[in-house]
Amino acid sequence: DGSVNLNPDEAIVTITDDDRVTIGFEQTTYTVEEGLVVEVCVLVTSGTLESDAIVILSSVNDDAVAPGDYDAITEVLIFSASVNRICRNVSSVDDDILEEDEDFTLILNTTDGSVNLNPDEASVTITDDDRVTIGFEQTTYTVEEGL
Repeated sequence: DGSVNLNPDEAIVTITDDDRVTIGFEQTTYTVEEGLVVEVCVLVTSGTLESDAIVILSSVNDDAVAPGDYDAITEVLIFSASVNRICRNVSSVDDDILEEDEDFTLILNTTDGSVNLNPDEASVTITDDDRVTIGFEQTTYTVEEGL
């Protein structure tokens, strides 16, 4: 139509990719018996990685304290287009102390602005396997009447 004049008749459109990849713990709670190992997994829960994403997995003391109750962990996890789930073993320490169950926290951190961490914390409960045994020194006692 000659009655419409377009000026300018071209425009540059830039599409900003704001899609973020979400990486998080597979579970938010784990339980391990004292002296055993628990497998903790971190995975890409949404989005597609176009390049590698670096996430730091580390432990933080609560009432369970490393190294007496568990082996502290600080690990670099590298996710890529072909690696979307990484599992690590976390060891608890066996001791002979009778105590309540104890907890520590695992956390995820990253400096990658294209990665959203959710959930970024998981709680690990160490169940105590120590028991107190109370008993008689011998199984039979004889006492005279009246003594």
